[in-house]
Amino acid sequence: MATVHSSVSARQNWELTAPRDYRFVLDRRCYCAGPNRVRIQVRDGEIVAVEDLDTGKVLTDPASLRQYPTIDKILEQIDRAMMRHPDSLTITYDRHLGYPARVYIDYSYRMADDEIDYRISDVMIGPARY
Repeated sequence: MATVHSSVSARQNWELTAPRDYRFVLDRRCYCAGPNRVRIQVRDGEIVAVEDLDTGKVLTDPASLRQYPTIDKILEQIDRAMMRHPDSLTITYDRHLGYPARVYIDYSYRMADDEIDYRISDVMIGPARY
C-alpha cells in the first residue's frame, strides 16, 4: 500500500514512494510498433513482461520489452518534453499514487505523427505473477 504524502505534489508521491515492483495498464496512442493496449509488469525497476490486452499474449523477450516504458521512464520523457517546449503538453497525475494518468505531447503542430498520448490505469504496487 502506497503512502500519500501531504504537502507535496502528486508526482512527488510517486517519487517519494519509489516503487520498484508494480504493474499497470498502458494505452498508447502514438505511431508505435507493437500492441498499444498492454499490461506492463515491472520488477526491481525493469519491465519483465508485457501482456497484450487484446490477445492475451504475454511478451517476455528483451527486444519486445524495450518498446515499452516504465512509469519512471514516462516521467523522464515528460521532463525531456518540457525542456523542448512542445506546442502542446497535457499531463494529468493520479493524486494519490502520483503516476501520470494521462500524458499528451505534441512537439510540433506542423509535424505529422510526432504526437504521444499515454493513458495509464490500474496501477498496482507490489509483485505479480504471469
